[in-house]
Amino acid sequence: MDVPREVLRRIELVKDSLLPAYEWYPSDPESPRWWGGLGSAEEIAISAVLVQLSRWSSALASLEELRRRGLLDLDALADADPEEVAGLIRRSGMPGEKARRIVDLARAVRGRPGGLCGGDRELLLSIRGIGRETADGILLFGCNRLIWPASRLSVRVLSRVGMEVRGGYEAWRAAVEGSLPRDLYAYKLMHAGLVSVARANCALGNPRCDGCPLSDICAHSTARRRTS
Repeated sequence: MDVPREVLRRIELVKDSLLPAYEWYPSDPESPRWWGGLGSAEEIAISAVLVQLSRWSSALASLEELRRRGLLDLDALADADPEEVAGLIRRSGMPGEKARRIVDLARAVRGRPGGLCGGDRELLLSIRGIGRETADGILLFGCNRLIWPASRLSVRVLSRVGMEVRGGYEAWRAAVEGSLPRDLYAYKLMHAGLVSVARANCALGNPRCDGCPLSDICAHSTARRRTS
């Protein structure tokens, strides 16, 4: 079984019931609203940093604080005092580190042709505290680049279904990209669907296989049924 393609097919069948609960918008493949209903690539980039090791609800609360202060804009953030930014984003945790990352990101892309989306993956990865998952999420959902984020939630679901990949992040990313159609909608739907399944059913410690849209093709779920 080609696990990524079969998983994508299953997600396509249930997307109307699965994805709205997590604010994904599987309609226009280029819309920024796939990323939690946000409205721009810059909001996606800022929130991608805020949500690191944090809950999405906490990241949104910090995002709203920045919006109220007129700092939900990379040009404004490039001139901001990181300490001021840190004071506004405490809800998302690690405020000092995340404030520095956001300000560094804003300064790195200021003046570049195309702004945030005028750079490449290496530029994002050169910013301290922005790793591959964060960078790839910004590029796919904010900049509509065909690069698939091999997030820990996505990998958890795929590995439980039965996909085996030798290696770490880059190996998983390459394996999924090698199986999916080279299509923006497919990339976004695959990631959105896997994250939604992980949140709703595929918890780290105690997955709820009953009701999971992938349970009948999932090796982990099958093994649990056999031993119950």
